[in-house]
Amino acid sequence: MIAKRILLVTLGIVLLCGCANNKKKEEGLLTPDEMVAILVDIHLFDATIATYNSVEKKDVKLSGECFDSLIYSRHECNDSIFRKSFEYYALEGKIRDIYEEVIDSLNVMKINQEQKSK
Repeated sequence: MIAKRILLVTLGIVLLCGCANNKKKEEGLLTPDEMVAILVDIHLFDATIATYNSVEKKDVKLSGECFDSLIYSRHECNDSIFRKSFEYYALEGKIRDIYEEVIDSLNVMKINQEQKSK
């Protein structure tokens, strides 16, 4: 339980610190590396929300909608650019490679968190 709270606080701090710059992306596509970074953040927030909401808190429930704009802002893009890029990589058959990197990144984070907990 304490490890989950530490993870929640750490994720919040990392994401809030990354929001200092709000430049807009041009109307092009995101690079595969940018897609990986955004997808990692999306999955971390989804896990955070699921963990938080699984604890019996009848007063407050977190929603993913409030974090979407934070994630896009952090990565200097918007949802339409992300969706356009996602569709492009999916149609080109490159989304599998992107998700392999996402999974690798999440596994590295998990290993690092487990080592810190010991």
